[in-house]
Amino acid sequence: MSVTWPAAAAAASHLSSSGAPSQSPGRQRPAAPVVLPPLPFDVRLIPEYDGSTDVVEWFGRTEMLCRLRGVPVESVLPLRLSGGAFAVWSQLPAHSQSSLVAVRGALYAAFALDQHAAYEAFSARRLRPGESADVFLADLRRLAALFGGLPERALTCAFVAGLPDDVRQTIRAGSKAEGLDLTTIVWRPRQVRVTTISGGQLECCGVGAVVVEAPTGHRGTLETVVVEKRPLGVDMVLGIAGVSALGGVTVLSPSEVRFCGAVCSEPLGVDAPDFRVCFDSAERRWTVAWKWRDGEGPECLTNTVAQYTVPSAARREYDAELDAWIAQGWLVPYDEDRHGAAKGLVPLMAVQQSNKAKVRPVMDYRELNGFVSAHTADADVCADQLRKWRRHGANVAVIDLKRAYLQVHVEERLWPYQTVMVRGQRFCLTRLGFGLNTAPQIMKAVVRSVLEQDPDVQRAVLPYVDDLLVNEDVLSADSVVAHFEKFGLNCKPPERAASGARLLGLRVQAEGGKLQWTRDNAVGAPPAPVTRRAVFSWCGRLVAHLPVCGWLRPAVAWLKRRVNQMTRAWDDVTDDAALRAQLDYVAGRLNGDDPARGTCAAVVSEPPPLAGAAAGRADGGTADELRAAVCQSHDRAGHPGVRRTLYFARRDVSRDVTRAMARAVVENCDACRSIDPAPVRWRHGSLGVSVPWQRISIDVTHHRGQNYLTVIDCGPSRFCVWRSLRRANAIEIVGHLEQLFLERGAPEEILTDNDTVFRGRHMAAAAI
Repeated sequence: MSVTWPAAAAAASHLSSSGAPSQSPGRQRPAAPVVLPPLPFDVRLIPEYDGSTDVVEWFGRTEMLCRLRGVPVESVLPLRLSGGAFAVWSQLPAHSQSSLVAVRGALYAAFALDQHAAYEAFSARRLRPGESADVFLADLRRLAALFGGLPERALTCAFVAGLPDDVRQTIRAGSKAEGLDLTTIVWRPRQVRVTTISGGQLECCGVGAVVVEAPTGHRGTLETVVVEKRPLGVDMVLGIAGVSALGGVTVLSPSEVRFCGAVCSEPLGVDAPDFRVCFDSAERRWTVAWKWRDGEGPECLTNTVAQYTVPSAARREYDAELDAWIAQGWLVPYDEDRHGAAKGLVPLMAVQQSNKAKVRPVMDYRELNGFVSAHTADADVCADQLRKWRRHGANVAVIDLKRAYLQVHVEERLWPYQTVMVRGQRFCLTRLGFGLNTAPQIMKAVVRSVLEQDPDVQRAVLPYVDDLLVNEDVLSADSVVAHFEKFGLNCKPPERAASGARLLGLRVQAEGGKLQWTRDNAVGAPPAPVTRRAVFSWCGRLVAHLPVCGWLRPAVAWLKRRVNQMTRAWDDVTDDAALRAQLDYVAGRLNGDDPARGTCAAVVSEPPPLAGAAAGRADGGTADELRAAVCQSHDRAGHPGVRRTLYFARRDVSRDVTRAMARAVVENCDACRSIDPAPVRWRHGSLGVSVPWQRISIDVTHHRGQNYLTVIDCGPSRFCVWRSLRRANAIEIVGHLEQLFLERGAPEEILTDNDTVFRGRHMAAAAI
């Protein structure tokens, strides 16, 4: 039976009403060909287009599919447009909406690269690693078509210019000798060989790249040919490129040269989302550069205050410390000829350290911190780190880095942002300043990188920013000091806990064969006058991060709640008699019954084994063992509430854990007691409006590792738009907002939070 594609009516004339072929009475007629109807066309084969992808590629695929299926393109296009693309189509005149040329032109004008951007992309296009020559050439043709096209010869030159250097030189030579056209250049197979001086061929097993470095500090990355056997009996033979990268070589005799370049590892450093720090092995110093929130940084900071008031009692020490900074080269005179105009003035202030009886100059980075990206999710918590230190054993020593932040250099391009005025002269801080929001994370990354260079040191040391606790049962503290000095970090002499030492604000010393801890600083008298700020500060000095406080912790919690009830602002003065009486009572009792003391003993980090606990049987150990296991489960879960503690305890310990036991564990947990959220008076109201799209609210939302721009209408529709962000910076956000306003009109008001991407000059320019 033959199958053809004519009209179905031809086959219908050969069928009777019963469905059988009609026949003449006297003879057998041959079977008629069966005609199949055309298959239905499913428009869902064409992906929807909303303007976020390449319009040229999408339009080409759509035309190809419609041509193969015999469907008019203009009848399908409106069904597969959405978002901004559909808005562009709907704004066309009625007669143009059915014109393929008009629709293509409108979509290209709205979403394709303009001729200037296409030419810039064409000029900068290079062959990417792993990309085939065909894909590279096709993309060049696409970009060239967007700005009017190029002749074949010009396209050939652009193709060759985008190839790697070694391949480009070979093709240029072949093109001159043989007159190769573009097709021949793309498809012609080539053979690359390495020929020795004697004329023989050198067999190699691959190519690679190595980093070479000389004792003088010269360093370079060289492309290498890898061979199976050592050439001339050595590990590596340097060519002219290697000699040039290392600054040249002086041959004094056949066996003596001035330098000996050696293969070295990658430079030590950390590239974090909010900063980049690297170690220079030649100069033995660390250099850091913070990263801006919007990727560019402010044009200029607005602060004009050079220095806050310095107490007269601290003036002499303050000036002497500034002179020491200048003498050490940490503060250098600002050179406008070299760095340009200063972009920021950071105020100086004097901070008195009561525990060390010293005065330190500190810089107020608050304005600059608003533009610096800071990811503090993995920041160390002092109380948590203190618990780890207490588990580290009794034979421990404490090492403190000497002026740790000032040992880290700042990239020279950032000096204009941290200038200060000293006695009428402008200086710039060349080191990492205390007060920068990313400074603790930078110091943590530097210390961690140094520890990772030696497994023994890493196992023996527990760091907290610039403080190091060394377990001398594993490695001596002097060895740790020597290890850090190898990486350009100078340390103070170690302090042994057995001889008395200060551990993260606690004074530890040996008493009766055990390490005992006490409060390190005197608390002082209660505040007068009584304000919320003064009471909170005094309470912080009372409990802070102390591991055990006994009766003092609930007393402090009552003080903070009471002062919150009596005041509306942080600096409001209150004369509440009950609050003053409680302050005097706490201060008087502290003199003779300070609960801030205890044994600095090792704490078991794993729950004790419970018979039958894993199986959930009723005989899951004694009550004390069960309670201890619930405490450990509560600690591992991050100190949740009663309900979650009960869930984790029944899952990990035993099904026999009761709610009363979980509640008792939470109520007696020191860490949970230290969490005392202050009551806040919220101002209730509504941000909604009665007119649609009059006021919108925007924010950057994170979902499954992807950033999205969220736009919500505050009107009755509550219409929401999500736009995927390649980078959460001001430029891309403004671009999406402009596109959205072209589609739906501009609102009267935009609500944002205080994120710097919404407070920069790009957002301000878009709002005008």
